[in-house]
Amino acid sequence: MKIEIVEAKSPKRGSLVIVVGEGGHLGSFGLAADKQLGGALTRAMKAAPRFSGAKGQWLEVVSPGGGLSRVLLAGLGKAPDVKAAAYEAIGGEAVRRLAATGETDLAIAAEVLKATVLPAAEAAARAALGARLGGYRFDKYRTRMKDREKPSLKVVSVLSTAVPAAKKLYLPLDKLADGVTLTRNLVTEPANVIYPASLAAECRKLARLGVKVEVLGEREMKKLGMGALLGVGQGS
Repeated sequence: MKIEIVEAKSPKRGSLVIVVGEGGHLGSFGLAADKQLGGALTRAMKAAPRFSGAKGQWLEVVSPGGGLSRVLLAGLGKAPDVKAAAYEAIGGEAVRRLAATGETDLAIAAEVLKATVLPAAEAAARAALGARLGGYRFDKYRTRMKDREKPSLKVVSVLSTAVPAAKKLYLPLDKLADGVTLTRNLVTEPANVIYPASLAAECRKLARLGVKVEVLGEREMKKLGMGALLGVGQGS
């Protein structure tokens, strides 16, 4: 799955995520998109009275027009309280919701609403990080997956008004996601694949990146009183 940060232009296909503030408030991008879609978004919110744009709320509008297969409205909550983590959560949840729907293209409008104290670049970078982490799957041993069960998303585009700055902020976050992915892979492997000796071997590979790796043997661990860890190692 490719993740990119691009200029904030309304896509002509696939799915689109638009953020909504508490009270159903749309930003300038959301208002423009609603106008292009003939008011489909405001009608959908009126038809769903329990959707208020509160943090964590989602509302899906299927076949809204404009070539889009769906628009997902993502609640941010009260604008002054919105933190960068909210955009990360939206990026991750959007990918998880659409991962195996058959959709191939997803655009996330990382718009910063009025009264939100957060740079647009940071909002976009964190949305991209969320999408990267939300797209994680460990399918290494799933050899009998049916086509409808396989992830379908190919491209996730994070729409931003501060593309150069957002890309710069995302670079270290992308490397952070690499580390998270490595850790998830290691802890998800069965015990006959990752056990003390093989885990140490995997850790030694990090030396290529300039990481100092020290591996303790049984003698050193006994000397340090690490009996519980030794017991777990013996059990695996």
